[in-house]
Amino acid sequence: MQMRTLALSFTATALLGLSASLAQASVIDVQLSGNPAQGNSFHNLGSDTYVLSLDGLAAHPVSMAQGDTVHAVLNFTAPLNVPASAIVTHWALLLQGPSFPGDSVLTLGQVSMSYQGAPVASYATNCGTSGQVASCFGAWAPDSQAVTINQMAWTFDITQLSAPGTATSALFSYTVNNPVPEPASVSLLALGLAALGLRARRRTR
Repeated sequence: MQMRTLALSFTATALLGLSASLAQASVIDVQLSGNPAQGNSFHNLGSDTYVLSLDGLAAHPVSMAQGDTVHAVLNFTAPLNVPASAIVTHWALLLQGPSFPGDSVLTLGQVSMSYQGAPVASYATNCGTSGQVASCFGAWAPDSQAVTINQMAWTFDITQLSAPGTATSALFSYTVNNPVPEPASVSLLALGLAALGLRARRRTR
């Protein structure tokens, strides 16, 4: 009888803890916007990255904790044209602030893209980062085709965050990855360009 009482006591304690955790979790609505023309592009061998600072959190910062669900709507003030990738396009929404802990942060959710109200694509998101809350995913070929969008709706759960933090700024980014030419191909290309240059010089004489 004593063992049964103890078991019931442990079960009740666990249920109370779970109820308290669920009671503390929040659904957080975030409204973001950005002008694609103000983004910055970075080229690396085999990849091109685009980064855009977003408006919305500087005036309306939001506090987040483990267990919270974030619903973030990102409106672009003009069409965003994302080129195709032969391998994979990585997409990310980054919610940042100095109060976030520097250790691992995990999120899980989904995102949908649209253009002028018409659905374009949707993906599951599964993201790990540190020092910020992020939602990210990779669109692999053949799903990495060129797209034009003007809205993204992100919904994700914060499954790991060691301490609450406040998001005061946000970034959007995508990285288009393409095959890197082999050294022999690069050499042939250089020789071809040199031959074209020599031919052009001969014509001008």
